[in-house]
Amino acid sequence: MKHITLLYPDAECNLSTVACIVGTVEIFSRANGYWTQQGNKQKYQLSVAGTTSGEQYINNLVALKPDSHIRDIAKTDLIIIPSAMPGENIGDSRMMYDWI
Repeated sequence: MKHITLLYPDAECNLSTVACIVGTVEIFSRANGYWTQQGNKQKYQLSVAGTTSGEQYINNLVALKPDSHIRDIAKTDLIIIPSAMPGENIGDSRMMYDWI
């Protein structure tokens, strides 16, 4: 089974990033559901991974909680980076850049 990692840029997540993440999860989940309804085995596992494991509120409106921490993912077949990825900030962002 293939593994897909969707990065969650914890430090500078905005509502555009949330929309990218939610949309990606929805599309891949529906595709996987359709595939298995046709009698096939699941093709991939999608994980939302970030540099924190707890949930974070974005603009005090919505909360996102990654499935895993990037340090727990030793191998992945595909990395999806949301369109609103943060700039050249250090700290948690640096950890994400190094992991990629």
